[in-house]
Amino acid sequence: MMNKQSVLIVDDNGFIINLVKNALRHTSLKTIGASSVKNARLMITKLVPDIIILDRKLPDDDGHTLLEDLRRDYRTRHIPVMMLSAENHLDQIKASLQLGANDYLVKPFQNGVLVQKIDRLLKSTTPDPDQYYFIR
Repeated sequence: MMNKQSVLIVDDNGFIINLVKNALRHTSLKTIGASSVKNARLMITKLVPDIIILDRKLPDDDGHTLLEDLRRDYRTRHIPVMMLSAENHLDQIKASLQLGANDYLVKPFQNGVLVQKIDRLLKSTTPDPDQYYFIR
């Protein structure tokens, strides 16, 4: 039996976490919420989610800081990250993508668009070659 794929939703607004969970309720994805970068780090270490939905502005740190840390760590660099933010300035979107975000969605969002983006990211994810060791 395969385990359900998991989605970590990192947002300081519980309403947004519940909106995302509600949008994904008809999928086979397991959803977990975190309201701060500190909580997100604990959940990532404990669960290693299959995808992370990340807000930019969080109470204890910037979402970009977490994104940079995820991309530097060999254990998490393969996890797709989609930024979900109210910031719709092109400079912010470009900055997120340059730091390693796989996608960006502006709040408010349409449920169908969110589900399609998550589905696409989960299907297009290829394993990180650094996690495999070959014996000659």
